[in-house]
This record gives sequence, C-alpha cells and structure tokens, in this order.
Amino acid sequence: MPTAACRRAAADSAAAPDGTVIGIKPLTTDARFAQNGIARFALIALAADGKPRDITGLSYQIYEEGRSFAWYQDEGRWKYKPEPQLRPIGGGDLSIRPEGSILEWPVTAGNYRLEILDSGGKILPRPDSARAGIPQVLPRR
Repeated sequence: MPTAACRRAAADSAAAPDGTVIGIKPLTTDARFAQNGIARFALIALAADGKPRDITGLSYQIYEEGRSFAWYQDEGRWKYKPEPQLRPIGGGDLSIRPEGSILEWPVTAGNYRLEILDSGGKILPRPDSARAGIPQVLPRR
C-alpha cells in the first residue's frame, strides 16, 4: 500500500479539478522495471487539506512510446526527423481508495506513458516529474 513517501510525492503529481492531488509512486527498487515483468504503481488521492480521500469516476490509459522517422529532401540531400509515436496498450476505469490503490500492467523493453483522465475524458495535468516517475524498462541508449 502507499507509504508516507507516496503521500509526499503526491504534491508533484496530477491534480484533479476539485483540488484533489493524485500521487503516483513506482513500486520498484531502482529506476526501471524488469523486462517482460510487471510495472506496479501505488496511487493515492489527497484532498486540498492533505488527507487521503476516495475518488471514483477516473480512467487511465497506458501507451508504449516509440518513434518513426520522416524522410525528406532538403537542398538535394536526404534528411530525416524523428516523430514520436504512442501505441495504446491498456487502460480502464480507475478508483482510488483512501488507503491507496495499486495499478499494474505487463511491460516489455521500452518506455511507457501513463495518463489519468477525469470523468469527462480530459487528461489530468501533470508536471514533467510525474511522467519521469514512470521508470523505463531498459536504459536509454
């Protein structure tokens, strides 16, 4: 279940419209998950007064991040530019209990993005640190 560290980390995570903050903590001992393993995250919702609360009506979407390359000619030379790609690999309804919740999914090699959406389907805002908090499976090269 989520720890006090997860509650402290909630201040740097997604904020729901009513002022509720959603903390996302990777449950791993280092900066990545094992290849062909399970990515596990502790989630907690904190009210504006800092107390854990129940939140329902959310959903989540998980994407595998990749890239492709767009080739083009420039002054008679071939050039390319990388273009990011997101491939949806999972998602569903999400409710967070006051004592916290666990979210998990299988991972292979690569980078992943977790997005939490409100009941209207709008992605909850998150600072860069929340995205960076989702460890990659293998180190970048």
